[in-house]
Amino acid sequence: MALTASAILLTLFLAEAQAQAAEPAMLDLSCDGTKKEESGTAGPIRKMRLSLNFTEKTISGFGLVAQIDSLTDATITFSVHAPRDGGTTSVIGYVNRVTGAVWATSVREADNEIIGTETYDLSCKITDRLIPAP
Repeated sequence: MALTASAILLTLFLAEAQAQAAEPAMLDLSCDGTKKEESGTAGPIRKMRLSLNFTEKTISGFGLVAQIDSLTDATITFSVHAPRDGGTTSVIGYVNRVTGAVWATSVREADNEIIGTETYDLSCKITDRLIPAP
């Protein structure tokens, strides 16, 4: 009986290890959607690239490299606040891992004044995934 329980536990452990190894280290997305500026002007976005690095917990896109703040089976949230173009730019957003929807907002500041905002509403598809060797 003890041998059977040990065999079951070993099987579960190996299955978990394989599931973890199958998680990609990097994921590239191609996104289409809209970008809306604070003035209300909206424009189409075509084939915007987002790169998620799960090893470094970063997401590249929107002109910056953001930190992944939260990662669940359903969502990825990210944010960054960085100097850019003589001021600062902040981006916050999320990726819906189930539907591929991405939402983000970008705020640009200079001299402690908001000089521009943009809101992105995107639908993304995986273009490439790098899975590390076991």
